This record gives sequence, C-alpha cells and structure tokens, in this order.
Amino acid sequence: MTNITFYIKSDKSIIGFKSKGHAGFGVRGTDVVCASVSILLINTVNSIEKLTSEECSYKINDRRATIDFQMDTVGDGSQLLLQSLKMGLEGIADGYPGNVTINIEEV
Repeated sequence: MTNITFYIKSDKSIIGFKSKGHAGFGVRGTDVVCASVSILLINTVNSIEKLTSEECSYKINDRRATIDFQMDTVGDGSQLLLQSLKMGLEGIADGYPGNVTINIEEV
C-alpha cells in the first residue's frame, strides 16, 4: 500500500508531503498504480524546481519507496502544482482504495 500524507497549513496551503510504500496492485516493475503515483510525485517535484523560483527540499529513497518533500518558501506556482498533485492522487486513491491512501496533517 502506498500511503501519502499532505502537510497543510490552516490557510489550506500545502507545504509538503510524504509518500511511502509500494501500491501492491501488480508485480513490482509492472504495477501501473505504483507507476502512476510515482509519475505524479516526481513530475510535481521536478516542475516546482524548474518552473518556479520557490525553494524546496526533498529526500527520495528508492529502496524504501519513500519521498519526503517540503516547501521552504510557498508561492502561487508551487500551490497550483501541489493542489494538482493532491487532486490527481485523490483520483487514484478513489479508484484503488486498497492500494493508495491519502492523509491530511494540519501543521
């Protein structure tokens, strides 16, 4: 199961997320649910780095299947991308509730 936690401030801005685990929908290397989640996560991190001037930090551990991402500065560009990520992952979680869970942690 892939567990994703979004860190959200009281003003509803997303300041980070943590994803851990494999979806377990299919055989490793051919799991379309895990691949879908990974693509959304990595694309969001890359987009924030390349398309915004906002600072972020992250750690990726392929062996443990974890991504820990934090915004150092929050702006409109990163918020649009992070809200889009959240929406996409919620869609996957709705379609595959036994493989992906979304949690919200207020910070």
